[in-house]
Amino acid sequence: MVRIGELWMEGITALASDYEDFETFKELMTQADLTYLHNTQDDVHAFILQFPETVQKEELDFLSSFVRMVREEAEVPTISFQDRPQRCRLVFTSEQEPELLGLNKTEGFSSGALFKPIFDSWDKPRQ
Repeated sequence: MVRIGELWMEGITALASDYEDFETFKELMTQADLTYLHNTQDDVHAFILQFPETVQKEELDFLSSFVRMVREEAEVPTISFQDRPQRCRLVFTSEQEPELLGLNKTEGFSSGALFKPIFDSWDKPRQ
């Protein structure tokens, strides 16, 4: 089982624990839904932290700055493999993407509803 996302979360939380704003960081991070992706072509790890829409831009900016500070000041890499530091990217977002396909389509975003105004415009004469 691959636990890279969980291990990164545990590691960054441990590194951040000595900082003044740790409690704010910890409270916000508990709201995150973490997705881990690995781009094997570029060998870059990506951690996408999806937050509820109630999390404000200022809170995401705080997280970004806080994690950047922790990573820069850390004496160890935040992610490594076989004792080699790895490149990684972090994405903090609270925007919810509409689901266009599948069983859980977002209301009003089915392909027909989304493109109907465009199709209708094709039938109307130009003015």
